[in-house]
Amino acid sequence: SDDMQGRLQAGRHVSSASDAGFELTEQIEKQAVSEIAYGCTTGLRALDDLLGALLPGDLIIVAGRPGMGKSVLGTHFSKVAAQSGWSADYWSLEMPARQLAARFMADLDYDRSIEEQRKALLYSNLVKLRADQADLQHAAEAAVALKDLDITIFDAETVTIEHIGGVSRARAAATKK
Repeated sequence: SDDMQGRLQAGRHVSSASDAGFELTEQIEKQAVSEIAYGCTTGLRALDDLLGALLPGDLIIVAGRPGMGKSVLGTHFSKVAAQSGWSADYWSLEMPARQLAARFMADLDYDRSIEEQRKALLYSNLVKLRADQADLQHAAEAAVALKDLDITIFDAETVTIEHIGGVSRARAAATKK
């Protein structure tokens, strides 16, 4: 139809429900045969029960009022996706990259602090540039761990959903090559 042709020319993917159903069935079968997990856990059991898993190509938008924990949740999702071997793009319309890096580092250090049975780095201390010698060492280790994760932060206050979509499609196409 003309509408479908217009969507295709606009760069939108159009599928029949039946084709999408068969593709999903093939993916489920491949996962069962290979025993390689398709997707990854969010790390939050109640959310995993609702969502199932984070899947390649997902666009996850976290929204809410200030102070509700959007950046904590968003950086956590990005971290677990990157730890599963994916690349993760983090778009922030509120927080600069330095503050988001502090979120990532505090999250990464928290995991290690449980293993090592010690106090974790505090995000609030990182953004205030406060650290004792032990915290400084843990921050350096978290920065090294962050370097090993494929996470890109885009911190622009005036970005549109069209811009995010365009950059994301270009980056996805570049990784397929």
